Amino acid sequence: MSFLPNISPGNVRQRLPSSFVYDNDLRWERPTEWLDLGIISAYGTDTVPEKVKGLAAVYPNDEAPAHNYVAFHFDTTDDSTILVDWGDGNPAETTHESNFRSDVDGYTGDSHGSVSRVASHNGQNDVLLYQSGSSGRDGIKNVNAHITPGNAYTLTFDYYADASFSGVWGVQYSYANVISIASNFPTIVTGAWTSVSLTIPATRPAGAYTTLRIRPQADANSVYANTATGDQIGFRNIKVVANNSGSGYYYKENVDNHHVYDYDAITSNTTTAKTTPFRGYRQAIFEVTLTGSAKFSQINFDVDGPFTTHTNYLYRRGSSILDIFVSTSEATNIAISDNRPLTICEQIELRNTSSNRLTGPANIYNGAKCLQSIPFVPWVYNAGARSYLYAFAYCQSLKFLPDDFASDDKYWFKNATTFKQAFDGCVSLQYIPEGAFGSSEQASCVEFYLMFRDCRSLRYIPYLGVRTGSGTDTRLDYVFTNCYELQKIPEGFSIQRANSNDIDRLFYACRSVTDWSSIFDGTTDVIGNMNLSSGIHIEQTFSSWTNIEEFPFVGQFTKCDNAENAFSGCTKIKRFNSQYDHLDFSNITMLETCFNACSNLEELPEIKVRSLTANNALFSTFYACRKLRKIKFTGMIAGPGNGEYYRLFYTNYSLTTIDGIDFSFATETSDYYQTFHLCKDINAIRFPGTFRAGYASPRINVTVNGHAALSGEYQINANGLGYSQVGGDGILSASSSTINADGDLGYQWTFIDGSDGSPSHSTTTYEANMQNTPWAATWPANTLTFSEVMTGFKYTVSGNSGDGLRYSPIKRTQMLEIFNQLHTVSYSATLDVRNNTYTADLTAADKAIATDKGWTLSVSY
Repeated sequence: MSFLPNISPGNVRQRLPSSFVYDNDLRWERPTEWLDLGIISAYGTDTVPEKVKGLAAVYPNDEAPAHNYVAFHFDTTDDSTILVDWGDGNPAETTHESNFRSDVDGYTGDSHGSVSRVASHNGQNDVLLYQSGSSGRDGIKNVNAHITPGNAYTLTFDYYADASFSGVWGVQYSYANVISIASNFPTIVTGAWTSVSLTIPATRPAGAYTTLRIRPQADANSVYANTATGDQIGFRNIKVVANNSGSGYYYKENVDNHHVYDYDAITSNTTTAKTTPFRGYRQAIFEVTLTGSAKFSQINFDVDGPFTTHTNYLYRRGSSILDIFVSTSEATNIAISDNRPLTICEQIELRNTSSNRLTGPANIYNGAKCLQSIPFVPWVYNAGARSYLYAFAYCQSLKFLPDDFASDDKYWFKNATTFKQAFDGCVSLQYIPEGAFGSSEQASCVEFYLMFRDCRSLRYIPYLGVRTGSGTDTRLDYVFTNCYELQKIPEGFSIQRANSNDIDRLFYACRSVTDWSSIFDGTTDVIGNMNLSSGIHIEQTFSSWTNIEEFPFVGQFTKCDNAENAFSGCTKIKRFNSQYDHLDFSNITMLETCFNACSNLEELPEIKVRSLTANNALFSTFYACRKLRKIKFTGMIAGPGNGEYYRLFYTNYSLTTIDGIDFSFATETSDYYQTFHLCKDINAIRFPGTFRAGYASPRINVTVNGHAALSGEYQINANGLGYSQVGGDGILSASSSTINADGDLGYQWTFIDGSDGSPSHSTTTYEANMQNTPWAATWPANTLTFSEVMTGFKYTVSGNSGDGLRYSPIKRTQMLEIFNQLHTVSYSATLDVRNNTYTADLTAADKAIATDKGWTLSVSY
């Protein structure tokens, strides 16, 4: 492994120096306290033997004994056995144990007879009960209990035999041979619970069974001649123990195997064991050797040890391996740190060749939380697209990828089907080599979801080609979430083909990005150019950008429907780019905490809205926008589904004007809880229901003379032109015509029953400045009349510590608008406008506007 100066991304402190090490050295130094695996001395840096060798951590038995195991599943090309030296002296180990507490534990009758689990039998609990068949050989077997040739075993069990049985106990050789492979022949005792032990030697006749088969025999060399039907033998506590073989144990291939280490059994320092604790553990080197000319056809550490841990890889812990060397010139199916991740492993060296490329790079280093060194970059299958799902997910200590990950020959990342969570949680990662993801679009990749989430130290990501063109078939949410140090969005990145998961949290907390040019060029409507036609979520998409003062032009938000937390936490932002003459939120239904904690935001363009109907749609929307001076909504016809305006303007110290927000959708007093908390500088609240010159009030009341069914509330149309009756067929529309020699336009309003065309009324003439105000136009007598919809407060607006409108310098004219827009109530409701000297200008008639609607005024100053 080496760093190449010519591809330095400059993504860490100081640029790449002339040597191969960063100034803030990213290399991992193998602890000198660790036992040496001897890989370099035995195999150099690139030889590929058939070998697995690793360093195991062994923790004290009173602290973490459940961690002290290594588990694997290896296949060989010729089905031969596998020799493993565990490095701890290979003490006797239990390879099979059955207590029959819940079931038969995999036992069946051997060739005849049947078995069942019974709660008790002749005074003992938890019994496997064998019952003879009508003929044939008696006995039981368990095909999952392996007695692998090359290992010596001790078999023990308790039994209760009926009086009809006699002879000796044996371990069956094969169906064709009647001899027992055990070296001793205990006599069968009948009529009493008896314990027995049989010895199975390491060397056995060729062709002997390799799975456990226990049977009563006439003698050591004769099959027991069954003469009765229904005779029974009860078995308890069957146990198989492999005895110390010095050089290690042989294991059957193509099955799951594991070894449990004992901290107290490591009592002396050897070349493969170390007693001196380091970081709280002792050490043992395990080594896997194949027999003859066999090669690995599968290498898999993704298996359970002596117990099953949590099933989610995030919380799971696999084998207790600190350093692992896996090498094969044959296997292409390799799983090292997968769903049972090697959470304490600091170095993973996987060697293969260009002839046995990995067919599945997904999960290969997944969950290796302590991984810091990858000495050899394995070859990846290059004849088709590959998944990189979880490839490096939660490699929390990994600081860099070696340059060979960018090699075209090694073919990593070059033709992906998915990058889902490929680097998720790599909080220490600082370096990905230039060219790692190729230099063109990833034509087959449908998913980048969470690819770099929580890569908190990564400053630079090389070219990442996301496909463009037609389609909505690429998942792109959360890709750069919490990339705190990232300074530039990678070249090649595009959101055009985002799928229905849209761009939710895509750039969340990208607080150091200063170069957005690869995706936002400052002029293109990037969001508008997305192929999704509607329903785009921008939840937290731009949230927690803490380094910019002006929000860049990224396009309009017309296609968006959810802006919850969209800009929250952008603590330095002061304004939006001048290309935003408005923010089009007209299809958005949710603005909860949208601008929350934008504490330096001074100005916002007009915000076009329509139906903010989601529950909590205005919950803390402008919370802690302490410098914001004015808020203007236009087009609001519906409000929060649950009526909440909770802390909408909380601590908006500088806020002077609120324009166009409809407060009439509250459903109870608590819906205004701390809505204006510490807002002490409000000068005016301009309600959307108030008729104002030139202002398109979103909701108006229309009375059509003689037509009650056409009378009621009308709402402005989505395009801002004309009105439609709520729940009816009435339509108001305007047409224009030149009204003078200067070419000025006048507007004529027309009313029509959209169901049958009658009645139909039009204003008497084309009038200037009437395009938004049908109520101000001149209608024929006895046709239409108009009135305001009350869009003001419905419940008490008061409280201490600045809740309500206390201390706000609202003058008489602006106060009257508040009074005029209050709802008439039949319950107790108070409007608190104390500590405002301008209330002295209010006349009794002014106050009566509010009190006649049932309100109580608090106006002391």
